[in-house]
Amino acid sequence: MLFVTFHGGSSASKGVPCPVNNVYAYDETGTSPIQPYLNVLSVPASVPLSELRAMCFANGYLYVANGSKKVTDVLCFKQSSETTNPLFLYVSTFVSNSVNSIAHPFGICFDTGGHAYVSSQDTNVVTQLNVATDFKTGSAVSGNAASYLTSFGTGFLNGTFVASHEAVPGYSGTPKVDDKKGGLDFSLTSGAISNSVRDVVICNGILCVADEVEQMVKMYDLTSGTFLGASAKLPSGPIHLLVQGQILYAGVGAAVYSGLPSGSSLTLSSVLTASDEVSGICFDGSGNFYVALRKENAIYQYDQSFKNGKELLANLPDNPEFVVWQVS
Repeated sequence: MLFVTFHGGSSASKGVPCPVNNVYAYDETGTSPIQPYLNVLSVPASVPLSELRAMCFANGYLYVANGSKKVTDVLCFKQSSETTNPLFLYVSTFVSNSVNSIAHPFGICFDTGGHAYVSSQDTNVVTQLNVATDFKTGSAVSGNAASYLTSFGTGFLNGTFVASHEAVPGYSGTPKVDDKKGGLDFSLTSGAISNSVRDVVICNGILCVADEVEQMVKMYDLTSGTFLGASAKLPSGPIHLLVQGQILYAGVGAAVYSGLPSGSSLTLSSVLTASDEVSGICFDGSGNFYVALRKENAIYQYDQSFKNGKELLANLPDNPEFVVWQVS
């Protein structure tokens, strides 16, 4: 089953009066055309949903980045025993913006050592969290979480594992980490961040981070946070990252690139060219590859060789962001 997050937020998409602030699911084995299961996430009234981004199935839960400007957090859900429709019930707020490095979260991933990593667009850092033994909550250390950052000074936002190359607006006291030493780039519009860090994944024991502005995928040691190296500059900024086996995939403009992170080496090559800006990417259990096209409001399906693309879902009610496949 294919799960999709949408742009959400306060602006309508293509004349739709109410953007989607929830997760939809699509089951290919159902009717044709494929009908969605709407509002898969069930939350209490006190938990607003808006601008949902990354989804991650891990530890028996579903974690979702909730980028609402008023309440920015990562939420934890448990699948309901409901058998007719997919339904995920709110369990807890995994981490909130009470951790000062969490602001407008985008990507989420987990290592095997009890840590989670969250990239935040409005602070332009990747936060390392210590995951509770029940996996329902995460907490950040005070200051930097990476020993690599110690030489750059003190005053990092809590849990900072990958830092910004310059202090971002509102956080002027944070140390600068040169982009050639692993700092993440960002750009400003009218004094506010407009482009910054995007997705984060772990591939072959390496933390891989999409530096949209510098148009690179950067790599960091999972133990110390040491900057290992980066891909060559790509034609445009990488946004979404995906791991399948030992291979890293990156959505780059209207294309998908792939490569094998190893040591300090990462060579990315194009494997697929789409008709529009690529957002979410994922594989299903049979090896089919799915590509969400953000501006086109569509999702395409390709075979295992990234060929024979067909439009699977068209005229989506909002811009698709992340796509994740859950085996039924």
